[in-house]
Order: sequence, then structure tokens, then C-alpha cells
Amino acid sequence: MQHANTTALYLIGSDESGKGDSFGGIAVSAVLIHKDKINTLHQIGVGDSKQFNDYQIKALVPKIKAAVHDQVTLSVDAKTYNQLVQSFKNVNVMLTFLHCKVYHQLLQQNKLTAQQCDISIDEFANVKLFTQYTQKLTSLQNELKELVIPNHFLIRGESYSKVIAAASILARAAFIAQMEQLSHQYGVQFPKGSAHGIVEALHLLKTKRQFHKFAQYSAVCKTTFKNVASFLKQLA
Repeated sequence: MQHANTTALYLIGSDESGKGDSFGGIAVSAVLIHKDKINTLHQIGVGDSKQFNDYQIKALVPKIKAAVHDQVTLSVDAKTYNQLVQSFKNVNVMLTFLHCKVYHQLLQQNKLTAQQCDISIDEFANVKLFTQYTQKLTSLQNELKELVIPNHFLIRGESYSKVIAAASILARAAFIAQMEQLSHQYGVQFPKGSAHGIVEALHLLKTKRQFHKFAQYSAVCKTTFKNVASFLKQLA
């Protein structure tokens, strides 16, 4: 953890959803709220997104958007996810890029600097690794002029920080919407997670939707996941 920005008037929290799911891409959200308004998130029932079902998540979204000062969500589909992983060569570098991107958009939209905000992230890498990933990004891309490093890296942050919890709910809602769109598009009920039913769903795409090419699968699932990669080797 870095030092808290005690002079900040605003709090930012960020989290992602879909990272551990074989199907779909990923969603990353960040919320901005005035520090004097943080109790509002408690009042509307914001908590650990893992404790809510899909219906409850969807119901909380408009309440969160009304309570916070601003929010940004990036919903990255499976095809783009796979392209980014290939480009960055590392999932955590890609995650760093996406979190930095939502920070950048949020700050830009509100004409704020990172120094005016106290920023918290649900930790997927500690501050040392996150900083190393930003250094790699500097050499790989020029899209973001400033790569913001959060003030707080919290393990299971959605359980301890309301601002992270709010971001977690928005990210999960976006990922749910992404999965629902995929199921509607392909007529297949895609399983969540990365274990139960994954290989069966991959076979179903082959028999029901005539999936025979790597590119077809890369549009719906994370091709670097072991069970997916093992299945895809059979296509060669």
C-alpha cells in the first residue's frame, strides 16, 4: 500500500469482472465520488458483489450511478481480450492498462488530476509489480499519456472499501450483460467460471454452431485458458 492522499477531495475505486471466466472477455470499472458522500454507498446497500445474485447486481447499478460523481466502465469482448493479451504478452500488464485507462478517462472527464484523488484498487498485483507493469506499458503503447498508480492496493478490496465495491458491482453488471449478449447471439448458455461445463460448451459450439476455426472460438472465449487451449489444439 502507498500513502493515502489525505488532502484529496475525491475517492476513486476500481475493479474488474470476468478475469476468471473462460467465456467472454472482461469488464473494468472505476467510480469517482466526493469523500463526503461515501456514506451514500452504504445507504443504498453497496457491498461485496460476490454476495449478490445477477438480479440484485442489475438493481444496484442505477442507484450507484445516481450516488457517485461519475463512473467509467470498459467492457472488453473476448476477441479484443485475446488481442490485448497477445499484444501485451501478459494478462496482468493488460489489466494494468485497462485500470489505467479507466482512471485516465475518469480524471479527464472531470478535469481532475490524480493528485486530487485518493485511488484504491482491488489488488491483482502489489504496488511494486503494478509499477513494473506501468513501465512495460510505457514502452508498448502511447495511448495513455499518464499511467496512474493507485494509492491503495487492497486484497479482496470490495469487502473493505465501498468505492471499490461500487466499481466491482458496475464491472460485474457489464460482464453479465456481455455474457447475456453472447448467449443470445449464439443460442448457447455459456457457463460461468473456468471449470464446470466449459469443455461441454466448446463441443456444443462445434456441433450446434459449426465452430471449426480458432478465430471463431477466439470471439467467445479466452484462448489462453488451459482447458480452452487444450480443446483448441484438437482443431489443428
